Amino acid sequence: GIKFGEIQQKLNDGSLKPEDLKVVGRVGGHTLVLDDGDSNGSDRLMRFRTTAGHQITMSDSGEFFYIVHANGLAWFELGKEGTLDVYATNSINLRTQGDINLHADRDINMFAGRDVSIKSTESMQLESLTELIMQSQSDLSIYSETTINVKSDGTLALDSADGSWAGGDALIFSAGGIDFNGPSAPSVDAPNPITKT
Repeated sequence: GIKFGEIQQKLNDGSLKPEDLKVVGRVGGHTLVLDDGDSNGSDRLMRFRTTAGHQITMSDSGEFFYIVHANGLAWFELGKEGTLDVYATNSINLRTQGDINLHADRDINMFAGRDVSIKSTESMQLESLTELIMQSQSDLSIYSETTINVKSDGTLALDSADGSWAGGDALIFSAGGIDFNGPSAPSVDAPNPITKT
């Protein structure tokens, strides 16, 4: 029942004798487990755990490497299938004074429960070798303080319920043939929504 900060003072004033400090028990401490497993080969692992509960586990029988915060609100795991799982109940922050490069031989899927904001102080480029689709269930705005260029080596089709075009001081149409209210314009299909991953 003696607190660590009181030991030296009590020894100095004589209210505590050295023989009174014989250890009969201890508070919770750090643990290091080296387990070669049972007769069935289960529970073969090494576990390093602090008093507060921060933990590193390397399991041969479970085939994983696991690091977790004592409160369980953040952890990451290296799985036997080659997976890297990272979990946090708050933020995951990455910062470098160099570059951040992401490369996937298959897909990259992103989902946000609220907003996605991407900003560049210089240029930004999106490129696809097949389709490039933009979709909004509400408004879609494209704005430039200088020029907006739209070019297609094939067909450019615009399809809307209503339309208007304000050209300012000049509006130029140039084509081999121009039909106003002539044949029906080709329709444009709405893209399929993205599946949440």
